[in-house]
Amino acid sequence: MIDGFNLLTSNMGLIHIVISNDLEAESIQRIATENNCDHDGINCSIKFA
Repeated sequence: MIDGFNLLTSNMGLIHIVISNDLEAESIQRIATENNCDHDGINCSIKFA
């Protein structure tokens, strides 16, 4: 990865959320599309650290 950034969604397939170190994720939730799409959605709350 790039220095100064955090990968929040390792082990979630092709969907990725990357944030800088001055941010913090409060929750990460995968939203299944029930085979209606080739990607699942992700819901994530992010705040300043």
